[in-house]
Amino acid sequence: MARSRQESRVKRYRGLNVIIATKTFTRRNFLPEYREKKPEINKKILESYLEGMTLRGTARLAKCGYTTAIKKFIKYSQITKSHNRKKLLKNKTKCRIIQIDEMHTWIERRECKLYIALAVNGYGQILSLRSGVNRDRILRQMLEDIKTFVSDRTIFYCDDDKKYIPLIEEFYPQTDYVNMKGIETDPYLSHLNFTCALVRNRLSRMNRKSWSFNRSNDRLQLNLELLKSSFNQKFKAA
Repeated sequence: MARSRQESRVKRYRGLNVIIATKTFTRRNFLPEYREKKPEINKKILESYLEGMTLRGTARLAKCGYTTAIKKFIKYSQITKSHNRKKLLKNKTKCRIIQIDEMHTWIERRECKLYIALAVNGYGQILSLRSGVNRDRILRQMLEDIKTFVSDRTIFYCDDDKKYIPLIEEFYPQTDYVNMKGIETDPYLSHLNFTCALVRNRLSRMNRKSWSFNRSNDRLQLNLELLKSSFNQKFKAA
């Protein structure tokens, strides 16, 4: 059965090497969607999903199967996750303000709580999003992620949770921290609240107005990596 693809004229190239001189290739050969049947629907699936639609709704909109939507989502989420890790290692920008906080949701049933630790800078850019069942572990992973952003002049903003301050002193003893409890007019507090609202609004599995549960922590982490990359693109354009 022949595969149908979007008709378009593609420029082809021939190799300079004598061995492969008879072979031709295009720029698509080096793209991750080269062997996909319908690469033109990738953008529609990812953009629709990041606007709060479910994967089933996204599949109906893109006119593809539910399994196809899941496979494309997992594939490009994993690529984004790897890209985010590389950017963390190459980062040389230091932050004056870093805010940390937590959210929670559930896996499969209400008794199994899942924690999400997040860190944003003074402009609202997402530095780290980590999810997991073990609260202490994800907080440590989040603080480890942001080490390239921390300098001696960095100030951490957090609430009065008993776990935050000891961990900050353990990882970054040279920095200062500010307790945000009762500081409702602080401008940095709005960035943190906005980021939490963004996660709740743009990921259907995080919606508070319905009984939304996650099937696995790994799938939720892929969601968060994709959302982080999409949201932080506006800071590059600014």
